[in-house]
Amino acid sequence: MTTYTVQSGDTLSVIAQKFYSDANLWQRIYDANRGIIGDNPDRIFPGQNLVIPDSISPSGRTYTVQPGDTLSIIAQKFYGDANLWQRIYDANRGIIGDNPDRIFP
Repeated sequence: MTTYTVQSGDTLSVIAQKFYSDANLWQRIYDANRGIIGDNPDRIFPGQNLVIPDSISPSGRTYTVQPGDTLSIIAQKFYGDANLWQRIYDANRGIIGDNPDRIFP
């Protein structure tokens, strides 16, 4: 992950275009920074430091959750380190919601 300091005139779409070459991927940045930005994705301010999740998928793969899976188990499978579960959560927060312990097959 990368950090980025919001500049005057930035929107999440502009930032997504800079980092992902696709303005439509602004939601990934919002999901990773909801605690900083709050409930309104249109309210970012110059000087804010935002986390920019890695590109779309580090391996270009998707994964279907299996019975018994946790984000830690999935992180171990893909990254070799269960402690990197937050990376998966940040990339999928829009799907998972506010509770990283609630994933379903």
